[in-house]
Amino acid sequence: MFYYPDKGAKNNGIDGVYGPKTENAVKRFQSVNGLNADGIYGPKTKAKFEKLLK
Repeated sequence: MFYYPDKGAKNNGIDGVYGPKTENAVKRFQSVNGLNADGIYGPKTKAKFEKLLK
């Protein structure tokens, strides 16, 4: 998973594994964007992420 610094998170290396670092990055993204910070990259998180990338 890769986030842009101006979107609330940063890239600490990509390894293709949804591990603790990815979960924490998703939680930070969710928290900053008013979503339930559960660390799950579900439909609401995906929609918000894609909207911000446009």
